[in-house]
Amino acid sequence: RNEVFNWVKHVSVELTGQMLATLFDVPQEDRLKLVYWSDTVQSLGDPELFDTPEEGFQVLFECLAYFTELYEQRKKEPPKFDLISMLAHDPSTNNMSPQELLGNIILLIVGGNDTTRNSISGGVLALNQNPREYEKLLQNPSLIPKMVSEIIREKMMRQLGEELPYALTIQIEQFMDEGKLVRIEAVVFVEREGQKIILIGKGGSRLKRIGTDARKDIERLLGRKVMLNVWAKVKSGWSDSDRAIKSLGYDDV
Repeated sequence: RNEVFNWVKHVSVELTGQMLATLFDVPQEDRLKLVYWSDTVQSLGDPELFDTPEEGFQVLFECLAYFTELYEQRKKEPPKFDLISMLAHDPSTNNMSPQELLGNIILLIVGGNDTTRNSISGGVLALNQNPREYEKLLQNPSLIPKMVSEIIREKMMRQLGEELPYALTIQIEQFMDEGKLVRIEAVVFVEREGQKIILIGKGGSRLKRIGTDARKDIERLLGRKVMLNVWAKVKSGWSDSDRAIKSLGYDDV
């Protein structure tokens, strides 16, 4: 939209928070708490954030209380594929002390936050600083189908905000380079009909806007006309099923 914005804050941090919330299976409205707790671990000695290290540790105690409740709750529930459920049901981690639980949670949060945020931001910076590599993407669009799905995800995040379903995935079903025109067919899979209704919007207006905004960004990226169709489909239980996940193109499960 030809506007200046903070990429790290509005894209990298947001997408990382959504990813962490999905992996832990916690409400998306708590996603920035996860990022904050990760940043706290790395900033305990920073006087600009905390007057004393004890203030930072108090924040981490809040993190421990949050995950202790989840940990105990998941023990009483059937096993699932989120990280907390795996810890709660694995014989080697289902009886951890508070210190052990906090240590494992911090390891997972910091690892996920730091690497994902830096990878997203670093990738954009690297393309900006290495125009020859960026030119390769422009000349060979077959390299970027996965980037297309992330562009669509970013537009959904902007349109839906807190309403964005955490359990969704985007599959690029067709990517045809016809020279002056690139045809793309994308499907957004959600788990419930209610999530599909939210995503589509009244009369399909919301999904249409998402597709239009994504198409414009892809056209700017490729420097060519793009015909993009984005569909929404329900695939119940896809995130809890190895077979369903592999059917969507995730082979390394």
